[in-house]
Amino acid sequence: MEQDFGSGSNSNEPCEVRVFGKNTVFASTSKEKVKDFIHMIEHQGQSKKYHLYKIETNKQQVFSFRENMDKNPTSLINGIANLAIRELGIPQDEALALAKDAIHSNYLAVDEVQVEGPISPLSIKHINTISIDG
Repeated sequence: MEQDFGSGSNSNEPCEVRVFGKNTVFASTSKEKVKDFIHMIEHQGQSKKYHLYKIETNKQQVFSFRENMDKNPTSLINGIANLAIRELGIPQDEALALAKDAIHSNYLAVDEVQVEGPISPLSIKHINTISIDG
């Protein structure tokens, strides 16, 4: 089963960090962390199937929140806070608190990486399907 991630990941979050613009593909570094992400999502009583893929990233640019947090936490926090200020129009102190919470509760909790698309279907392999009952 091949998947085309050429247009990036779908999402409607207004203050979402997209390192590579519209061609940003959201991913996790492990199946376990993907399962953590799935359990974080509100299912609103619906059953859903999630298809897990392995992406070979040797030809893609990759941004790791964990690596960037380890290298320069201030820069990462300020970058996300500035996005929140622009997108949500909130004060800087609220934006900083939001950024810190998002990094720890979301990005690091699921070990998120972002991959620059488009990604060739040859670099994508379907590895599992997970069903979640609502």
